[in-house]
Amino acid sequence: MSSFIEYLESRTLLSAAPHKASATIIQDEATILQARNQIKTDQLAIRTTLAQDRATLAQQLATQKGVIKVDSDKLHADRGYAALVVVDQAQLQADRLQIVSIRAANKTTVATDKANSKATLTAHKADLKAAIIKLADDRRAGL
Repeated sequence: MSSFIEYLESRTLLSAAPHKASATIIQDEATILQARNQIKTDQLAIRTTLAQDRATLAQQLATQKGVIKVDSDKLHADRGYAALVVVDQAQLQADRLQIVSIRAANKTTVATDKANSKATLTAHKADLKAAIIKLADDRRAGL
């Protein structure tokens, strides 16, 4: 029965020994890791900033809607007094225009925050790309 079984030769991988990276390669890898972490931090900052902008808008709109409600109630209470009704209507119109200006200001703030964040993120992505290229060049050079 043992004649039917043949043993295969054993093979040893000669390249299995760990390769020690040079200080330059280790520094390049650390730079890449730092750049990736910076990008993650930037993305979190973008989300946080935009969430704060949305919260600020909601708070300002709620406040202004409360003002409109008070002015509307005052308008209903002043029915029958023509001079007071005209003043109340003008105030109500001004309050409604304030909502438009709040939204416009928030839109500008969000656009500015997005543009600033995009510029920062683009710069950090360029840093990451440069670090990756430097690592590849250093590896090719055998450092």
